[in-house]
Amino acid sequence: MSYRFELDPAHKVLLVTFSGQLGDELAKKSYKDISETVTRLSPGAVIVSLSEITSYEVSTQAIHEMAGFKPMVEDPSVPRIVVAPSAHIFGMLRMFQILGEQTRPMLQIVSSMDEAYAELGVTKLKFEPLAED
Repeated sequence: MSYRFELDPAHKVLLVTFSGQLGDELAKKSYKDISETVTRLSPGAVIVSLSEITSYEVSTQAIHEMAGFKPMVEDPSVPRIVVAPSAHIFGMLRMFQILGEQTRPMLQIVSSMDEAYAELGVTKLKFEPLAED
């Protein structure tokens, strides 16, 4: 499993794209890595795409645990969108959304990037790879 960070500098939208296999430990580690990147960049919105996932093995226990984590984006007014194209992943992320709705009121789960763009009120974003530190 891997993930990459990209940024649309004009709109200040951070995109995190996961690929490959995703399980409990890697999901928890990536949550913390994404949180650090969000803190450093202070984007105006965050999109997490699970569109390139080939295997999703995140347990309900891990979902419950991560829902209790400090939000990736501290400002509750900043939109955060998760793109989950498969029904199983969508359902698991909806559980995360419901469990964490008090601390993540702007979290939306959608099934496509087009829906993510619609949530942000844009038609196209131009993402550039984030420079490594």
